[in-house]
Amino acid sequence: MGVECAEEFVKLSGWIVLLSIVPIVFSAITIILLCSSLLKVKKMIAICDGISASAHWLSRTAVRAGIGETARVTIQEFAGNKPELKRLLR
Repeated sequence: MGVECAEEFVKLSGWIVLLSIVPIVFSAITIILLCSSLLKVKKMIAICDGISASAHWLSRTAVRAGIGETARVTIQEFAGNKPELKRLLR
């Protein structure tokens, strides 16, 4: 009986390895994609903060230069035409 069990184990060991490795590989790929996504989100947050700060300083500079309300309206119109800047308008 022990010999038959050992033979069956040898026959099934390839499947056992395959059924163990495939989920591990998929999990590793998922972790890599998650980390990549998190890094891209962090970079995008920094980019959006930079855009917001640039728009803020541009607006302040326009007001200081005496262009005033016209410049602010022009900047808002420009930002309103750009989908990535629309949400920065408040």
